Amino acid sequence: MRVSIRTGLIAAVALMVAAAPAVAAPVIAPPAGQGSTIGAPGAGDPFFPLAGNGGINVSDYGLADRINLLRSDLFRNLPDKNYDLIVSNPPYVTARAMDELPAEYRHEPALALAGGDDGLDAVRTIMREAPRFLAPRGLLVVEIGHNRDAVEFTWPRTPFVWLDTGSSADSVFLLTREEVVAARVSGA
Repeated sequence: MRVSIRTGLIAAVALMVAAAPAVAAPVIAPPAGQGSTIGAPGAGDPFFPLAGNGGINVSDYGLADRINLLRSDLFRNLPDKNYDLIVSNPPYVTARAMDELPAEYRHEPALALAGGDDGLDAVRTIMREAPRFLAPRGLLVVEIGHNRDAVEFTWPRTPFVWLDTGSSADSVFLLTREEVVAARVSGA
């Protein structure tokens, strides 16, 4: 599948849980004056220690007139509008893996890591709610860690596109809005 993203007039949102440890830096935004929103859900939350840096980064990169940081838990506080791109790195650590986490991960809030028994609790919410916020022909990109088998088991007829990253070829998937809608009908 070939994916092309038209730069210029794109509305994007980065989804996180309220206690995630960092704010993702937005990389695509509409031109100045287009009323864009890049959601950085969790911003301002006391359990979100780097959230203040989100605003500093927006200012430092001269994007204050193009990006609006929001405080939200996934879709909960997003304005009712459509986004061309939704990107998320939700909690995806399985319950079993949480019990076996190395010491260096134990200082992170459990809410930022714990994804439930199979690691897909937040992913299920994203798959269920994303169509309401995705524009026609919009794209959903989600990191799921080592849970590809669980994702494909949960949504067996969904044509996931697995994106290569610097460390993996099967930990981030991409779907179109239409594929997410079809997955909701046929999957979990």
